[in-house]
Amino acid sequence: MSGPLLRELQDRESIRHLVHAYCRAVDRRDFAWLRTLYHPDAIDDHTPYFCGPASEFIDRLPEIMAVNRVTSHQVTNFLVALDGDRAEGEVGVLAYHLMDTDTGPVDFLVGGRYLDHYVRTDTGWQFMQRKIVLDWSDRKPSGFDPAVARSLGAVVGAAGPDDPSYGYFRLFPRGG
Repeated sequence: MSGPLLRELQDRESIRHLVHAYCRAVDRRDFAWLRTLYHPDAIDDHTPYFCGPASEFIDRLPEIMAVNRVTSHQVTNFLVALDGDRAEGEVGVLAYHLMDTDTGPVDFLVGGRYLDHYVRTDTGWQFMQRKIVLDWSDRKPSGFDPAVARSLGAVVGAAGPDDPSYGYFRLFPRGG
């Protein structure tokens, strides 16, 4: 296979990788890596938390995410339209948040979509604009207790470099 079809498949897979890298970078709170996924002039609209330059969004993410012990972003439907060095995408997402609140831990599950504009650069595809659309959510008291999971022998994930994957993988990129 060669020519335009191969290029289209490569572009689609590169964009899919970009979207998955975003999810991992956010969930691991690897903000340095996350920054590399956005074009320097990119805009991120995570209203009501933030809307503006993506670099400022990333600067604010530690504060925005401070109430979350755990986040897990899972990509679902994935539709991309290509036009040369630009592309648009509608990406379904299920985003779980284990939040600390005044009344105790809460499970907050969001179903929504990312409305994306991508641009091909010298380093590959990057986000040019990203907007989250909330379709539904569910919030309830959490029953998760990491101490119980550990007592059963489970390996428990963590945000940041304490996550077991950082010691396990050597090929995955990570920020500084």
